Amino acid sequence: MLDRAIDTKLDSRPMDLSFLDDILKHMQKPRFSDSDKVDKRLLIKFNQFNPNSKFIKSNLVGTKTASPVLIKNIGQMKRSHLENALNYALENSETAYNEMFLECDKQFILESWLNDFDLTKDYNETMHLVFSIKDKPDEETMQGLLHSTWESLKIRLPEYKFALVPHAHQDHAHIHCFINKTNQLTRRRLRFKGHEDCKEFFNELRSEFAYRLNDHLLSEEYLYVNEPKLKELDNIKQQLQDLEKEEKALEQIKSPQDEWDLNKALQSEYLQELKYKNKAKALDIQNNHSTPLKQKISEFKIALFNHKDTSDDEKEQLDIDRIDKRKPVSEHLKNTNKHELYELLGFYQKELDKKQNHSAFKNFAILNGLDRDFERETKGYSV
Repeated sequence: MLDRAIDTKLDSRPMDLSFLDDILKHMQKPRFSDSDKVDKRLLIKFNQFNPNSKFIKSNLVGTKTASPVLIKNIGQMKRSHLENALNYALENSETAYNEMFLECDKQFILESWLNDFDLTKDYNETMHLVFSIKDKPDEETMQGLLHSTWESLKIRLPEYKFALVPHAHQDHAHIHCFINKTNQLTRRRLRFKGHEDCKEFFNELRSEFAYRLNDHLLSEEYLYVNEPKLKELDNIKQQLQDLEKEEKALEQIKSPQDEWDLNKALQSEYLQELKYKNKAKALDIQNNHSTPLKQKISEFKIALFNHKDTSDDEKEQLDIDRIDKRKPVSEHLKNTNKHELYELLGFYQKELDKKQNHSAFKNFAILNGLDRDFERETKGYSV
């Protein structure tokens, strides 16, 4: 998504690399003993997160209703407005958290972001968002919401600084998010090409947010969803339910066999056409969730295939097609050792498996059920 964003060049001041000190500190920490957990220093290195949260309650079985998530864009802010906004947000919160998930205060945020701003002109340097859910802000909910918000931003905006300020003083849990619009690698300012790109970015961010919430705050009563996607799924289900009613009504018609066969043939043709369209929509929704992870997995496989320590047998097991074998290795992976690459490959594969098995896609079970029912009902007729 961000590949389609326009970055406005800043001046030629030296790049601020102070954020690398935090990464180095994390890289010096020992590895986890649990083989199911990925080394945190690798996750920080690749701007990811630890999915093995203690807040995960259960799987998605038993979900009854859908609870939409909300990400509100408060607006762009100039440098002079940022301090006032932070003052307001921190009035009702004990602390803030930065992109490294370190606790910080207003002064730390302002000082660490100052070198990213153009002091000669008053540009829109930051973006103010609010991530919220309908739940009451108890301690567990706020912790799950905080982790979900942080993970969503690290996935969708990995090269940008941000600050999170949790609010638990109102009826619903929410978090104020301040995003530094300067890319820490390119030193360009984040902008979108137009309304459609901006709309698509927020749609993907809401989907990511809902997915993370279901990892941390899964309830037996409801499932967190991206509301536009929920409406799209409901429309598909409603169309299929209408078709089922029409099919049952046709079965009650008392007519000669020729008319019965004709009705069944017409119904089959119409049903098949709509079923293919709905399955295509379902596949598009699932691909939107899975494509970024598949791209990451492909990058790690290419890096492993070209690694000097990878044996021929290991290359064969990677199962890379002929075209991918000729792709160049990403710069940030060239100096990564083989063990780390395998560890990251396993982590992203688990994330992909979780996304593809996510219960939101169980809504599409009605499609396959309709296939079976239709074949059973029409068996023996000339369709």
